[in-house]
Amino acid sequence: MSLCVLAWGPDTMLRKTAVTNTVAAILSIGAAMIASPGPVHAQEINWNWTGFSVYGGVGGSWIDGDISVSDRTRHSRRDTCVAIPDTGKRRGKCRTRRFRPRRPIRNDIFSNFDSDIGVLGTIGVGADFEPVPGIVLGLFADVDVSSAEGSFSATSTNRRRRNRTSLYGEMEHDYSWTIGGRAGLLSLDRSTLVYVLAGYSEVNFDDPSFTIATIRGRRFPAVQHALPDQFEGLTLGVGTEVKLSNVWSLKLEGRYTDLNSQTLRYADTATRSVAGRVFEHGCKGPKGSDCQRFRNFRSRSAGTVDIDPEIWSARIVLSFKLN
Repeated sequence: MSLCVLAWGPDTMLRKTAVTNTVAAILSIGAAMIASPGPVHAQEINWNWTGFSVYGGVGGSWIDGDISVSDRTRHSRRDTCVAIPDTGKRRGKCRTRRFRPRRPIRNDIFSNFDSDIGVLGTIGVGADFEPVPGIVLGLFADVDVSSAEGSFSATSTNRRRRNRTSLYGEMEHDYSWTIGGRAGLLSLDRSTLVYVLAGYSEVNFDDPSFTIATIRGRRFPAVQHALPDQFEGLTLGVGTEVKLSNVWSLKLEGRYTDLNSQTLRYADTATRSVAGRVFEHGCKGPKGSDCQRFRNFRSRSAGTVDIDPEIWSARIVLSFKLN
């Protein structure tokens, strides 16, 4: 699991610091509550941690990880002569000139994700039991919906060919579901649970894509490629749950989801046509009719992409025990 990003930027450092502070706060709050004997009236309540529950909550999430692309782009240009109707001056046909394609430009490009914190909503069900006093084990299943959007961009320079190739794209977290279990310790007054969790997650993204563009010769079009929209992986987390009553409780939880990397091959073509000069006697000489020249640019991009995304989230959840 890649718990750290390979290239550290200011935004990444801030997000990592926020995660570290959140996890430390959750653990310190839980440890303080476990160490504290609690109020006398709280000790007299027979807190029940066994049974089924439903829960819902809100929080924030963001996308992290990296993407690497090994691309081979070939550019070509073709001039097309189109007859201009009209005039009674036709003395032949317009002739088209073909150009040989340029040699492919090869580039290896690497980029990290840069993500804003998106709003997260979650609903789920759980089942807990207390096999021995003070230790709680449980199972859970929940669904998250998020607005987190991760973007990436990088530029690679081919000095020999004097070309620069730009890579940019985005992935927007749509929804995900997680099934797993948790284990925790109760405080002395049994009103607070500090726990760790682990589970299996499947994450869906909304139409992820990336674009390859050659910066030199801006008339050549950029080529867009689709990315995988579904990933799966392992989720780890820590949390603190506090009883408000025997049926209501409040949870503060942080999670990290390490999604499996995917490698795929891609190939696509983009074209662009630019209107050019009008010739009275044909595009290539006096034998043609009146013609207009169109210059057609084509980019063919193919290669492999290796993508390794991660999801970080923090949430506050209200839980209702059914029994």
